[in-house]
Amino acid sequence: MNLVSICIITYNHENFIAQAIESVLMQKTNFDFEIIIGEDCSADKTREICQTFKNNYPEKIKLLLNDENIGMMPNFIRALKACTDKYIALLEGDDFWTDPDKLQKQVDFLEANPGYAICFHNSNLLYEDDPLKKSLFIQHKIKSTFSLKDILKGNFIPTQSCVFRNNLIKDYPEWFYHALPGDWFLHIFNAHFGLIKYSDEVMSTYRIHAGGVYSGEPKISNFEKTIASLNAYYYDIDIRYRGIIKRNISRRYFSIGKLLLKENHRKEALNKTLTSLKIYPLNILFVPFHYLKFFGLLLLPGNLSVRRKGQRFSGQDNINKRMEPS
Repeated sequence: MNLVSICIITYNHENFIAQAIESVLMQKTNFDFEIIIGEDCSADKTREICQTFKNNYPEKIKLLLNDENIGMMPNFIRALKACTDKYIALLEGDDFWTDPDKLQKQVDFLEANPGYAICFHNSNLLYEDDPLKKSLFIQHKIKSTFSLKDILKGNFIPTQSCVFRNNLIKDYPEWFYHALPGDWFLHIFNAHFGLIKYSDEVMSTYRIHAGGVYSGEPKISNFEKTIASLNAYYYDIDIRYRGIIKRNISRRYFSIGKLLLKENHRKEALNKTLTSLKIYPLNILFVPFHYLKFFGLLLLPGNLSVRRKGQRFSGQDNINKRMEPS
């Protein structure tokens, strides 16, 4: 009987998916596990590669083939629902595990510590356009145990590092099918049922490439989708935590404002920033320099879309790329 379901979602990952699957197959465990692959009707050879692995490991791999592209979150949820074992390990098709004992270590911890719902670890960052660049997902020392309150402040869990208890969530709300980032809200759901354990061991690699969902500069549309998800979740969560949700919404409106100002859309930038302060006025006390810098640049003459020498001005958040401060 399997103890862990490895949930892999993939779309147009023909250059990466084989490495992802092989990194799971190399795991050394004293328990059985299955691999659930949600293949979302890729336009490249991803499906063909997945089918080859399925043919070679018919008892180990369950391949979910969508007849048409249904999108990242519906594909993710479909794959999650197909995971029937005690634990679920997450891995996206463009990332990979690097430690053959990763799964054993994480499952051993959860088996011995029933008060924890999630465990995760640090990861390498692999830049496809600069393979020699070395970096870690979490670049500074952090505590080893987190709570629901912590994960509500921002996502600090590398997706491919996460193992969690299955069957904690009986049904997903309708808005979750459109949530962004989906893994963050999944962690929030699970954190209602237990603590989160962090290990500073580096046991996976998070790949940054042009086709990645969060690669490159933050996109206004991504912030807007996250705001919509947070607004939907606001009334589902205990009133004690709604202030954290408001602050998150406020921060993302301010991030949009900064991106708009960078493109010299001054009026829209001002409106988004004022919305940020209206939703959570105390936010200006947390990052006063950022707001002062914004209003200073807003008053400058000239076209701000032409970046001045030595001046850096980008979005405050880069969701799922760095740990957000608490």
